Amino acid sequence: MNWIKENKFLTAFIGATITGAGVLVFLLVTSKAHFEEVQNDYNSAATELTRLQSLVPYPDEANLKEVTARKNEYVASSTRLQEALAAVQFPLEPIHPEEYQDQLKKTVDDAVEKAGPGVLPAKFYLGFDSYQSSPPKGEAAGPLARELKAIEWVVNALIDAKVHSITDIRRIPLGEETTETKAALRPSNSKTPKTTGVFKSAFEITFIAEQGRVRSALNSIVNSKKQFYIIRSLIVKNEKEKGPPRAEISGAGSLDPSQKLQVIAGNEKLIVTARIDMVDFVVQK
Repeated sequence: MNWIKENKFLTAFIGATITGAGVLVFLLVTSKAHFEEVQNDYNSAATELTRLQSLVPYPDEANLKEVTARKNEYVASSTRLQEALAAVQFPLEPIHPEEYQDQLKKTVDDAVEKAGPGVLPAKFYLGFDSYQSSPPKGEAAGPLARELKAIEWVVNALIDAKVHSITDIRRIPLGEETTETKAALRPSNSKTPKTTGVFKSAFEITFIAEQGRVRSALNSIVNSKKQFYIIRSLIVKNEKEKGPPRAEISGAGSLDPSQKLQVIAGNEKLIVTARIDMVDFVVQK
């Protein structure tokens, strides 16, 4: 203690030296950490540069223009596809349940008038019998109105093909008509869909017609420009399940040449049951 008092200058010098050494050590440690950080950044940048230089195509200005052109072409193609899909489906529009019920009644009346007597079954309601006396749930009205238009189009196509009769229409209920969760259903009546996908609803229709008219009716359905239809299954039965009696066949060859020949087979009508999917394309805009 006396030595410190007697050597104040030396003591101060030693203290300053120790303090300076501590500051120097601190600066060295800090600089080393900063150096390592800078070195890591440099190594990362060098690695990224090497990766970019090895890309095919190399990201220079010429290739950027080509990538941009291809992107624009993809966007244009996507837009054209959306427009084409929108043109082959009846739109999903908002409608009140009571309005739908009125629309259904008018559609049924129009179909009965167009078909004429004997073509449609006695209790004909386009498969929407449950809504003859009561309206649907609110969220189901829009999809049901869309499906009504699609089924109406098919019925009119069969009438235009002059089928002998339409005997039955059986709808498969939409999800909106059941107790399923709303997340499993198609998007709501929104002008800007939040989902991209393909949804379908289906129905079965049974009709009787001659062979040529069957072909004409089915061709009209699959070639429709109003709605995208898929004939999922087809059951065809001959109106006459048994062939003509043997006596009738053997007797046909002994007719007098002056008599008019009778065609024994080939003029029978066909009973056709078709399951038809109505496809609804929902695209993100």
